[in-house]
Amino acid sequence: MSKFPRRTFIAGLSTIPFALWFEKYAAAQTRAHIRYNVTSVNGLKMLNIYRGTVGTMMSTAEPSPIGWLFQWYTHNVRGDRTKAAELARVYPAPSAQKTLATAMWNTCQAHHAGDVEDYFLPWHRMYVYFLERIIRKVSGHAEFTLPYWNYSNPAVPSGPRVPKAFRAPAAATNPLYRPQRNAGANAGSPIDATDPGALDLTALAECTYSPSGVIRVRPLRTGAGLPRREDGTGSGGRTATNSGNRARRCRRT
Repeated sequence: MSKFPRRTFIAGLSTIPFALWFEKYAAAQTRAHIRYNVTSVNGLKMLNIYRGTVGTMMSTAEPSPIGWLFQWYTHNVRGDRTKAAELARVYPAPSAQKTLATAMWNTCQAHHAGDVEDYFLPWHRMYVYFLERIIRKVSGHAEFTLPYWNYSNPAVPSGPRVPKAFRAPAAATNPLYRPQRNAGANAGSPIDATDPGALDLTALAECTYSPSGVIRVRPLRTGAGLPRREDGTGSGGRTATNSGNRARRCRRT
């Protein structure tokens, strides 16, 4: 399996197109992985691995790059704290881990002012890709893939509701439960109950998230280094599957 750090991705964003970077590294992956529906037998197996590993990562020392806080902060530092303050708290002295955290934390695209809108889906695809690798390493399950749930279809059992494993038991012993989560969602209500239509997927038909202008998209090599869904349609997670592998050139005016 190809080994490449997430730091090279972040550096690459400013120097080469994402598709070129991804094909250079991810195409070298040789092991096939499949992501399963969270309600299926295999999906429940993966969810059980995930639950146990999340608990392990949460109990891992905060400075560790494979701990939960580091992975959380890679997306975005909690809203009531600043990146600078958290770096000083977690890493009071200079270290290789502090240097890594300085480069990695708060890099979600496009979460911050000045971020590039078109990196939204590629960034999150990259994030899930590496999170899966970390879970495999921590859990010892090389076959692990994140299960998916179709939140946009109210007709299927998983539907627009947070999967039960994330809601019950509603106790500190369940690493997937979060009391800070929307109370309705934790009670099993549809996540769009107060905002009907919020789960509409038409935005995924757009070829760019840029506010305006013409964007030419170089398609990713189909399935390059990414898990496929068990239904055989595309690769990656829910949103990545719907947008990442379309061999097309797009124009938006």
